[in-house]
Amino acid sequence: MKKSFAILCGILLCAVALAQSGEDGKALYLTELNEPSLKARVLRDTPLNLTRASNTTMTFLPRGQVVEVLAIAQYQLQVRGRMRTGAVQGWVIRSDITPIAEETISEISQKIQNQKKLEDAIKRKEIIFGMTQEQVRMILGKPVDKSSIREEDGATEIWTYYSYKTVPVTETYGYGTNIYTQTFMQKVRTGSKTISFRDGKVVRIEQKTEQVRPQGLTPYP
Repeated sequence: MKKSFAILCGILLCAVALAQSGEDGKALYLTELNEPSLKARVLRDTPLNLTRASNTTMTFLPRGQVVEVLAIAQYQLQVRGRMRTGAVQGWVIRSDITPIAEETISEISQKIQNQKKLEDAIKRKEIIFGMTQEQVRMILGKPVDKSSIREEDGATEIWTYYSYKTVPVTETYGYGTNIYTQTFMQKVRTGSKTISFRDGKVVRIEQKTEQVRPQGLTPYP
């Protein structure tokens, strides 16, 4: 009995691993988006599977039940529903659920791609179009200057940041009949970055490089 149970567990684990490694990459996971959930209705009594494999049925969802769509694959949907024992989650056949418009699926796909681009840019600490003010502040910190432009079609908020570096400066000066040379480190501005926002999101990025101009010491009289 124990041996049979162990074999069954092994088969299920292999099925899960196969589904996740081979097929899950092709699914659109709505849980990656911070948006209201997508609802659908069960058209007929349908098996709820642990994975996308049809031989991993856990239970059946009754016709008429409204479920939350968690992921969209070519032929299946991952959904969350309810049974007498509580919430259940698994994969069902797409044709057993009310159809999701292809336009909606395309929009979801594009949003997920944009979300991944934003996440990758945040990891690189790079500002890209579509970022929110909170995301920009997280990467660059508090802006040095803020301004706004109001136009007929809306308002634009502008944040300005400055970049600096420390450079060695050598100063030669005279005191009486003696000549002195002194080297010191000075923080100088090397450029600026201006971020423009419309409706709270980045629409323009302007970066300028400035010529390094250290300020010299005031010579002794």
